[in-house]
Amino acid sequence: MLKKVKNKKVKRDILRNKEFIKQATPEQIGDFLSDPELVLEDYMDSLGISKKSTDFNGSLIKLGKTKGFLEKEFKPKNEKERLSGIAKLTELVEQAQFTLKRLEAQKGTLPGAENIEVGTNELTTTTN
Repeated sequence: MLKKVKNKKVKRDILRNKEFIKQATPEQIGDFLSDPELVLEDYMDSLGISKKSTDFNGSLIKLGKTKGFLEKEFKPKNEKERLSGIAKLTELVEQAQFTLKRLEAQKGTLPGAENIEVGTNELTTTTN
């Protein structure tokens, strides 16, 4: 692996990304490590492995980024952009309401539910 880094077959930032390890089979990991010419990003693309996290925490991070974007100034330049913004935000709100209802419907059905008391601050959100 160190040779791959030295030969620029692996970028430093992708080493922090655990998606290849999470999603690749042991054979695919072995193939990557044994072939000195394979570039990790290209190999992930060929396998259809996304560099972005697909787990629940990854979804929370994306949600935090969306929230951060919406908190900034959102200024359309013309009427068409304003109307497009309204349509997209309406769609986003509808999807958020649907997802909220689905999550609320799961109350008490997931592992660990018995350990969380109503009204405590054991629930946290992740933003980046």
